[in-house]
Amino acid sequence: MAVGTGLRPSEIFGLEVEKIDFRRKVLRVEQQLITSSAKGNVAYLGPPKTPKSFRTIPLSDGVLAALSEHLAALPPALIQIEDRTNPRRPMLRDAGLVFTTSRGTPIKRGTWSGIWRPAADAAGISEEPDCISAGTPSTLVSDCRPGRGRAC
Repeated sequence: MAVGTGLRPSEIFGLEVEKIDFRRKVLRVEQQLITSSAKGNVAYLGPPKTPKSFRTIPLSDGVLAALSEHLAALPPALIQIEDRTNPRRPMLRDAGLVFTTSRGTPIKRGTWSGIWRPAADAAGISEEPDCISAGTPSTLVSDCRPGRGRAC
């Protein structure tokens, strides 16, 4: 998802099925998953990082195929989560997150590091998971190659 769309990790972790339009081959970025260290590592949905971060992303056939396969194998269960996308009207609601942990909970930043590190080691990528959020998909492909040995 990161390489194929250029989404930030928090945007990927906050992606709901309803934001994906398979027919038009796009997804809408309207929220992100935020982990609040101030409140005991609680995850909630919030607005994207900046006003320009609200956007529609075109999806390649490869990303669509991978998403379809993922959703067929791991259909999203509804997770009750606090939604603060409108700060004036926070609410608790059900969200159909596309990506969750094996326990069906939101993927928090710390959880992602524990998933990423073994996969990165196996692929020969030596840097931290922040390279996933750096730049465009082409930057990721050129800078996050196995054996590159530097931060993306």
